[in-house]
Amino acid sequence: MKKSRLLGAACVCSLMLVGIQPRQAHANLIVNGSFELPDVGLTGIQTIFVGGEPAGFGWTVISGNVEVAGELYPSLPGPAFDGQQYLDLNGVTVGSINQLFPTTVGTDYQLSFAYASNYVWHDASSPAFATVFITDVGSLTQLVTPFSISHGTSSSTNLNWTVYTANFTAIGTSTGIGFVSESRNTPLGGILLDGVVVTAVPVPASVWLFGSGLVGLIGVARRRKS
Repeated sequence: MKKSRLLGAACVCSLMLVGIQPRQAHANLIVNGSFELPDVGLTGIQTIFVGGEPAGFGWTVISGNVEVAGELYPSLPGPAFDGQQYLDLNGVTVGSINQLFPTTVGTDYQLSFAYASNYVWHDASSPAFATVFITDVGSLTQLVTPFSISHGTSSSTNLNWTVYTANFTAIGTSTGIGFVSESRNTPLGGILLDGVVVTAVPVPASVWLFGSGLVGLIGVARRRKS
């Protein structure tokens, strides 16, 4: 009876360990998440329109237009969150972008990004707004409830970047992240974006150690019995 129990436990642990291998740090699944392309230089800016996305941009402009700006652009200077450039969701009008990336069904992922506001057009009394979507491409299912972000405390010396994180579980092999500006009352300036990252959530080391330890105990028990 004891032998069969041990064998049964060993089988269960083996199955657990097949599905719970320790994961290494995962690469960012987002292309150009820090908007360093196109390279506009520290003082430059480039407006990107629907269908006019430059090589390496990685994002699709869904509506309106957006602007990639260097952190020393004269009309909107301010330190980038990551690298030397960032994106204004409003170019010369209200814009929106998205990007598709590969996912594995049943795997947990984390989205993180930094956002601020175009302080030329927005302040605490009139903040900038945007809506964020995480969508399964195949079924168009929203993997999290679409959520709104707002910001109005940036300045030329401190953009006061705010970091947002959201976890989701993939249900298909392709997932999309979308940012839609809601700053329609001031179409020349919107939410600033930088440092967009999506990574698979690693399995906690404690889970791996527990499974490994349990298999080890079963092995010791079998040796003692023999």
